Amino acid sequence: MPAPTRSILLEELCQRTSASLSDAIWRSEEIIIFGSRSLGVNRASSDLDVLCVGPQLRKVKNPSIDCIFLAKKEMASHHWLGSELANHVLAYGVWVEGDGLWRNNVQLSTRAVRRKEQRIRAILRNLAYSWDSLAPVFQVKYNTTIRREIQRLLLLREGEAVPPTPLLDQEWHLMQDPKIRRTAEEFCSDTGLLQRVGLLPSSSELQIS
Repeated sequence: MPAPTRSILLEELCQRTSASLSDAIWRSEEIIIFGSRSLGVNRASSDLDVLCVGPQLRKVKNPSIDCIFLAKKEMASHHWLGSELANHVLAYGVWVEGDGLWRNNVQLSTRAVRRKEQRIRAILRNLAYSWDSLAPVFQVKYNTTIRREIQRLLLLREGEAVPPTPLLDQEWHLMQDPKIRRTAEEFCSDTGLLQRVGLLPSSSELQIS
């Protein structure tokens, strides 16, 4: 699927916003569409990811749109310029409105990497207590979540922008990178848990191989 043009994204933005949200968006100095729809790799159910830069700070999320409003002064902060999201928007965002001068100062920070490491550690810690009590559908959900987060961490450690989720999934299906397993072992010494979550091969799989 080819990446949509700016005009197509603009039309989609107009279709997905209510009158009140549309008014807030168009009062922003910058409007950037990012995520899977900016590249045309979205699923039919994917929402539209939008970043707005202006006077307000808030977030609007529903099944149709995920809209983040950031204050203009925030765009110059080290916290934003070094964040995972800023790097993603720089690499994959489509500017519908504004010049995005802050883009020149984006540089991934070690803080962003540490935050991702902390998130992975917290997820695995929680799963150690709750995995066996989770319904199968939620086990599959958390398996996917932790795998994606480790993929993102590997990219951040290389200083690369994290692509939209469908591209992460595509790469996983094509490669099943063993780095995922090695990285998981950094955060969890419970081999049994990592096997149940699907990040390590089971004992029977090891015997077959």
